[in-house]
Amino acid sequence: MAENIADRMSELALEIKSAVALMPSVGACYAGFWRVLERACRERAPEVARSESLFSCLYAVCRRYETDFAEMDALRLRIKQQLNGEGERAEVDDAEIDAAVLLRFVRAVYQQPCLQNTVAKHPDFPKKSNLEAVCAFRKKLRAVVTGVEKDCFRCVAEGMSAQEFVVKEKRCVGTEKLLEEGMTINLLGATIVSGSMEVAAVVVEPDYLIDVSSLAACYKPYGHHPGNYLLGQLSPYANSDAILLGNAANQFMEDAAAATEEVDFRQSIKKHFRNTLLGYTFCKDPIGSAFFKKAETHYNNIREGVEALFNSPGYPQMQRGEMLMESSFICEALGLRGRFDVMSKDRRLVLELKSGKADDYGHEPRPKKEHVLQMALYKEMLHYNLDIPREEITTLLFYSAYPQVFDECLSEEEVHAALHLRNRIVRMCGYIREGRVGEVLQLLNLKTLNEKQLDSKFFHLYLKPQLLNIIAPIAALDEVERVYFETFLSFVLREMYYSKIGDGRADSNRGYASLWLQAPRAKQASGDMMAGLVLKEVVGEKYVETLVLALQEGEQTPNFSVGEMVQLYECADAQDNVTNKQVYRAYIEELTENKLVLQIVDAHYELAFFEKSRTYAVEHDASDVVFIQELKGLFSFCVAPKDRRDLLLGKRKPKVNQQRTLVGDYGERLNSIVLGVKKAEDFFLLMGPPGTGKTSRALKAIVKEFLLDKALDAANEHRIMLLAYTNRAVDEICSMLLELQQEEASCDFIRFGKKQTCDALFRTYLLEEKAATCTDRNGIMELLHRIPIFVGTVSTMSAYRDLYEKIDFDMAVIDEASQLIEPQLIGLLSATNAGKSAFRKFILIGDHKQLPAVVLQQPTETEVKTAALKEIGFTDLGNSLFERLWVLQKKTGKNDCMAMLHVQGRMHTDIAAFVSRTFYSDSLNIVPLSHQVGHLPGSKEKHNSFEQFVSTSRLGFIHVKRENDSSNLKVNLQEALMVAEIVDALQKIYLQRKEPLNLAEQIGVIVPFRGQISVVKKILRNRFPQGEHITVDTVECYQGSQRDIIIYSTTVSRRYQLDLLSVMQEVDGVVVDRKLNVAITRARKQLFVLGDSSILSTNLLYHTLMENCNVYADVAN
Repeated sequence: MAENIADRMSELALEIKSAVALMPSVGACYAGFWRVLERACRERAPEVARSESLFSCLYAVCRRYETDFAEMDALRLRIKQQLNGEGERAEVDDAEIDAAVLLRFVRAVYQQPCLQNTVAKHPDFPKKSNLEAVCAFRKKLRAVVTGVEKDCFRCVAEGMSAQEFVVKEKRCVGTEKLLEEGMTINLLGATIVSGSMEVAAVVVEPDYLIDVSSLAACYKPYGHHPGNYLLGQLSPYANSDAILLGNAANQFMEDAAAATEEVDFRQSIKKHFRNTLLGYTFCKDPIGSAFFKKAETHYNNIREGVEALFNSPGYPQMQRGEMLMESSFICEALGLRGRFDVMSKDRRLVLELKSGKADDYGHEPRPKKEHVLQMALYKEMLHYNLDIPREEITTLLFYSAYPQVFDECLSEEEVHAALHLRNRIVRMCGYIREGRVGEVLQLLNLKTLNEKQLDSKFFHLYLKPQLLNIIAPIAALDEVERVYFETFLSFVLREMYYSKIGDGRADSNRGYASLWLQAPRAKQASGDMMAGLVLKEVVGEKYVETLVLALQEGEQTPNFSVGEMVQLYECADAQDNVTNKQVYRAYIEELTENKLVLQIVDAHYELAFFEKSRTYAVEHDASDVVFIQELKGLFSFCVAPKDRRDLLLGKRKPKVNQQRTLVGDYGERLNSIVLGVKKAEDFFLLMGPPGTGKTSRALKAIVKEFLLDKALDAANEHRIMLLAYTNRAVDEICSMLLELQQEEASCDFIRFGKKQTCDALFRTYLLEEKAATCTDRNGIMELLHRIPIFVGTVSTMSAYRDLYEKIDFDMAVIDEASQLIEPQLIGLLSATNAGKSAFRKFILIGDHKQLPAVVLQQPTETEVKTAALKEIGFTDLGNSLFERLWVLQKKTGKNDCMAMLHVQGRMHTDIAAFVSRTFYSDSLNIVPLSHQVGHLPGSKEKHNSFEQFVSTSRLGFIHVKRENDSSNLKVNLQEALMVAEIVDALQKIYLQRKEPLNLAEQIGVIVPFRGQISVVKKILRNRFPQGEHITVDTVECYQGSQRDIIIYSTTVSRRYQLDLLSVMQEVDGVVVDRKLNVAITRARKQLFVLGDSSILSTNLLYHTLMENCNVYADVAN
């Protein structure tokens, strides 16, 4: 262990030296310093502090290893200033001094002796700040808690010379009860009083953003306990006529406020119907003339109300054609995020539409408190984000049912009380993450939640049943079910936390908070930010549809991919970021070396809204939706039929009907599998190792047998749902179905999802296209009952809870099931129809030795320690349901519900032999097809050893040592150049053989990091006429694909990066690296692995691979 620490310290020392060598490039040099500082802090901080902001993490490390926090925080600020282009530009001498300070810190925290007794300090730091002036200038201070007392707390704030302050709130609300040492907080309205600090409010863990509408929704007639927030997260998505009417009203507002020409009611409601097909179809309430009459009333009220506001001299900001719809804002200062219904272009007027009732019981309508609170928080967000004085911001509530517009404000005290509720919610989520789930769930009772002790008829008839609908099923769980629910509730909230804050791993860019915590230059260096984008073209008919932006000249290594959702904002300098600019969400439609095309979503902007020649930035987007869906899925488990819950928890064995027989014939290898699927009454597990045709052959046969069975029972409805984890895999299923249509004309299907994430080839099968001629919900229902096959991602189909209450399925087949953690799948499998499971059985197809589910937590956090769960097969919460059931069935000897495909038709026998021996206990066989046997002919160029190597290697390893620079460590130029050398050699070899070589179809390049993609692509594009058509992608995106020749650029150049490249786990008694397995098995004829052998050989599986490779090491480095 000591040797490992010494090695890591030596690596960081080398990086510091390499960074200094990059001077006079200040940005590159200080990006290297930032990376070293962050890595040292993340690796050496106590576990509880690793995911905190770098400021808080640095404090924890300095305290742990007794180093000078004031000096190091001054260095942190100096690095950040240099990256942001602030202050005096550093010279070489400055960089050397900063490097010396950083090196001393690294040696201290890795507990290595310092080489010098003294290190020169930069004359400008640490500076003493004018503390009173700092407080007066800054509306909020970021701080870390250093101690907690009975009625106050102590902290160290950024920019305050690392001085510790005793802090008291002006209004005592008990925040100190929520605080813990090391916690990150924001101090609002701070002033220095007699050496102590007094603050107006405290925001706990500000990087954990809470949605404003969710916060406001906690204000109920019976109280505003933080438990209301958790109940809201668990509650199933509601679908009623009132909710549909509210959504329709939003459409009416969009047409009234954003359109430059009038849109009549029929056009507007038709547009809403087309956009909400399933909502209308499966609404539990009647949708008839009464609904549309009420909708038309809202439409008229909204149109007239908006028209009056446009013509009102009191609201000059209301300008036709210049109102912004659904504008998103992130407010790190308050720990909030929100989306405004309507906002003026100058951001000084916000209009929020409410289609429901106001507070009108026994008096004239008044706005509800939760609605006024929502508007007050929106005002605070604009004030803190855009520095607009509160008195210049107008927030209007428009109740379209009356119609009336209200302009009301809350007191400062009420706003701060709402922020305190936010803090309580954040801490409640923290308690659940920490495993204190039982304590929190005990608070979910009527006595605690009914803070106002209501005893009215309204409470007992309406409010109380709503609470009991969620509380009662959880309370009724048996012991094992309760442990399962509580364990995964904690697991999901930890995942959500890390997705917001960051996972605390060195060199990891995960975490939404990196949008404002990371220095822009550091994000650009890692490829996680594209800045300096110049708007060149705005495309659209009436409204903006796509934007064409020019990328900056020079080296660009963007860590982005086509189809990804991103955030766009105007960015003129380093101070601009998502917290002080409006954010626009968009899909990446095209990304080349010099061009970025974005498709704007969820917004209606006039074509003139985006001004050409403005500069923008693009960063990654993230959403809580997937986690909220998982939480709702866990609750669905609580209300699932007992029989299904027992099955999922292994408390009963799956049933098999031995009387069933096959209708079709699928060949010797598949007949037994299809028959096994057919006999299974509850579930069937199919393991499909690489190249065994689990989708193209096995799934196709399963679907064909279903269609043949359906034809024999035409009098009854039969349906099947085909699912996968990714849209790419869903498209592969659609491709298989198109092939099956040539054999079975009844193979009709609907593809669920968005046009942006569906391959153009299958868009005619999207629900919106299939239903193009349907004019009402009856027509949609008839369509859904008629079509036998539904296809979509697990995430998409999990959201349609109401669908399963009206339509049931013979079975659900989930491909890529080994890439799904249980909470992602449990809600779908718990869906009910008329009190029974909506899916009579489910088929899981996967391979738990290939790519696993993406989990942000460390193995120590996901390891199962509860005896009750261990007894039913749980070992790791990060494992898939497929893997758990597979292991459980093997353990119980229930082999008639599981099967494995053993014959693969992809890899040459030499490649397959290594894979079979290393990962599959010698259980894989070849077909054999012609390309799987035989020898490579070699090259006629005897004098060219490299061509000889390329032409004769089935498994080839090329040693490539990276230069010791400190640029982006997730990019390796030397390996990218070697990729081009291999392609060049292949072209010459195939020319000699007089064989065609299609670069796009026969060669593929796999890399571990997205930053390496653009470097490789650029070199291939510049060197070969068809080079741009070679697919270069990550292992994750290559699963399911294959090429004759695969080139795997491992990219890593530091030993610690092996943790990012390779994760070794024991699966079925065999040590497996799932990513390496996928990378190797994409190759049909040849595989070339590039990397630094001195690093890779320290990994057991890479060492084994290299021993089985033909090695070429005569490379000049």
